[in-house]
Amino acid sequence: MYEGLICYRANDGITISQFIPSQVAFGAPGHQWRITLKADLTAAQSSFSNPANTTGLVVDLAITCEESSRWTLRIRQPKWAIGPGTVAVDGNPVPTSVSKDGFIEIVRDWRNEHVTVTFAKRITREPLPGDDRRFALLDGPVVLAALGDGEPELGDDAAITPQYEHQYIDGREWQSGHFLARTHRGSVPVMPLYEIADQPYSVYFSRPQ
Repeated sequence: MYEGLICYRANDGITISQFIPSQVAFGAPGHQWRITLKADLTAAQSSFSNPANTTGLVVDLAITCEESSRWTLRIRQPKWAIGPGTVAVDGNPVPTSVSKDGFIEIVRDWRNEHVTVTFAKRITREPLPGDDRRFALLDGPVVLAALGDGEPELGDDAAITPQYEHQYIDGREWQSGHFLARTHRGSVPVMPLYEIADQPYSVYFSRPQ
């Protein structure tokens, strides 16, 4: 189902629904629209000890049309984002609106443009249903997990700060999404759940009694 849900054709344009790196082409030869989609989770790390601090998810779209035409580009406004995404076309900010269906809409003549959409995000707590003491941590859409045995206790005012900054690891600019959470037993490494392999971890945290 992923291929059909990432990007699809509407009557008056194209809709981007999932932020999964991909390439897609619509139309017949001579009248084709091509879109290359990239998503970057590594944008602008900052400290999370202050609720006002945010990071961002950046979506890059390269649009190529064999002939200029006017149509609507729709990009899903995710629920986890802090406010509407900011849009730039070829580096120039453009005004946008979010439809009642939850999509950012950009109506213009398209030929060969580069679109950048930035969604602000921060670490949030997702409570465990039926247990008001336990919760998960999410960095925007990404579920985080604490390394180590047992379930860490994390107070409401606990500092969560980036673990790495400008550190080259495995060819990437830095290892984004890795944090240190200040628990009652000291600092605990916290990282995206999807990166964990053969390590003990806990997805849930608890508030001190």
